[in-house]
Amino acid sequence: MAGIITGGIVIFIGQVIAGSLISGVTLASLVGTFVYGSQGRKKEREAKRE
Repeated sequence: MAGIITGGIVIFIGQVIAGSLISGVTLASLVGTFVYGSQGRKKEREAKRE
């Protein structure tokens, strides 16, 4: 969350490209973590069924 806020502040002070990169990388890492965790939980559920 701090990365998204920091990116917003950087955009606000006029550094649009840098702020967008900071926010974008932060968002991508959050999404990646969510997807990775979801796949792990799915594998655990499938292993319990067997």
